[in-house]
This record gives sequence, C-alpha cells and structure tokens, in this order.
Amino acid sequence: MKAQKRLRHKIADDGEWWMTYEDLLRHFNRLTICSLGLHSNIDNGIFNKQSWLLSTIQGSWELGINAGGSGNDIIKYATNPQYLLRLIEPDDFDPILNRFSARKCSIQIALMQEHRKLDESKELQTHGLGIRIYKIRNKISKKLEIRFLGAARNVTSQTPVYKQQREVCLFAELNPGYYVIIPSTFFPDSATSHLLRILTEKKIEISELR
Repeated sequence: MKAQKRLRHKIADDGEWWMTYEDLLRHFNRLTICSLGLHSNIDNGIFNKQSWLLSTIQGSWELGINAGGSGNDIIKYATNPQYLLRLIEPDDFDPILNRFSARKCSIQIALMQEHRKLDESKELQTHGLGIRIYKIRNKISKKLEIRFLGAARNVTSQTPVYKQQREVCLFAELNPGYYVIIPSTFFPDSATSHLLRILTEKKIEISELR
C-alpha cells in the first residue's frame, strides 16, 4: 500500500473506501469523477480548515447593455461583464502529493444565475451558462477589445459547453498573474442577475472592468 502512504490516506468510518488500481481495472470499465462543489468543505454552515478562500461578485446581464451572449457573435460577446483577476502567489506545494503543479494557483469558479421557476405560459427557462478565462500580461482598467477576444489562443481555460443549469463550475490551475474572467449566457439579450464565486488557496484581487 505504498500509494496509500504517499497520499496520507487515513481509514475512517465515513463511507470512504480504498481500492487498488489493479482491482479498479479488474472490476470497472467506466469511471466518473464528480466535483463536490463549493459546499464540500462546509460543516454546519462554517468553512472548515481544509476549505479555500471564497471571493464573491454579484452582477447582471442587462438587456441592450451587457447581455452579449456567447462568442458566436464576438462583437456582442465583448459587451458581457468582464472581471479582472490577479493571482498573487502560488499554492503551497507538496512534491509528494502533486509533482506537476509547482508554482501554480488552483482556482474554482462557480457561476450561478437567478432562479427562474418554470412557467410554461411564459416560456421561462434556465439560461445556458459558460465561463472563459483570458490571460493578460499586465493590469488593465478597461474591458478587453474585440480583436483580443476573437483570438482563440488567448483563451486560457473555459467551460467546454454552455449548460442550462442553475450553476456551472470551472476548475483550473493557473500561473500567478493577471487574468480576465467573462461569464456569459449562450443567447444574447438574456437579461438576468448572476453570482460569481471564486475559490482559491491564496488571497486574490478581483474587480469589474468597465
């Protein structure tokens, strides 16, 4: 059980169990990994010692102003809310647990939209949500321009598809530096409020670009 010792796994009566890699291959042919989400480290409403730092921003997509939709129309997409993110320092690094993430910043972004009760008479539906992260060289004070947003190489990380869910999440490991986060709905002119929650191990700086 060298792997158990390396991962510092402790056997506890909490429903968690251990299986060797060889047994996993012998008994299973499909594996699904589920994210526990933002509340996985909350005990009775209080974040425990293993939780990350939580930063929140409330915003909205407003009709005719910044409800730009997806990147299918890059001109409209550029009007979406944009948030400047600064990752100040990398996570604490343990070479035993993770050999590949030295000098990286783990970040989880959750985008939640206003709750919309299904009303068939009004055809209310949950909007498709997506998140993109763009790496930039230096601190900026204004929104990213259309030319920059139109270059696919500038997208550092993104949700693979737009999902019609109350909340979507994006996990990434990024280098310290400046980034721009753009949350969007799939269709333009989808006016609603949203909540952006960001989990990190270290302190960050985040502000809205105008």
